[in-house]
This record gives sequence, structure tokens and C-alpha cells, in this order.
Amino acid sequence: MLQLLNWFVFWEGHGYLAVLIPIINFFLFCFIPLPDELFLKGFLINTGVSSYLLWIIGKRLNRNNRRRLIDPKTNEDVILISNHSFFGVKIENWGLILGIFSILSFITVFIEE
Repeated sequence: MLQLLNWFVFWEGHGYLAVLIPIINFFLFCFIPLPDELFLKGFLINTGVSSYLLWIIGKRLNRNNRRRLIDPKTNEDVILISNHSFFGVKIENWGLILGIFSILSFITVFIEE
């Protein structure tokens, strides 16, 4: 039963930010009054901003993620590594994925015009 529960954990550490930041950024973007013809371009720029935020926050969270402890019984070093990821992918890599998607979508929008 315990192994079954491990499948339902989608993030480690603060990995939920990989979803929360783009959602909050999208709702903030919806408050900006834009004409209909600029909405898609504005949305893609907003996606690029979200990817940048994910990259910066992910780099800072995963910067000092190692902790060295000494086991009192065996006097051996134990290294604990904290990981901030969503579906096994680190937050800064989600920023990279979202950024590539944003750039490719932006290019296709300009090609179609």
C-alpha cells in the first residue's frame, strides 16, 4: 500500500512552484487590458516571463541542497540531498522547457502572419 501512495506524490520539496508560478502569472496577465489581436503575443511573452521566474527560483532553491551529517553510531558521514522537482524534473528545467515552448510558439505566430 505504501508503494502505491508514492505514485501520487507529484513533487518533491517546493516542486509545486513549477505549476503555481505559471498559473498565478496567467491570472495576473488576464487583468491587463489588451486588444484581441495582441492577446496571443502577450500570452506568449507572459509564458516567457514565467519560464524566467521558474529558472531563477529553481536555481536558488537547488543551490545549497546538500547537508552533511555524522551518524553517531557508526561515525560515518551521511549526505542528505533535498530536491525541488515536479514529476522528477527540477524546477529550473521546467523553466527551460516552458521557455523553449514559448520561443517556438512565438516564432510560429510570427510566421503565420
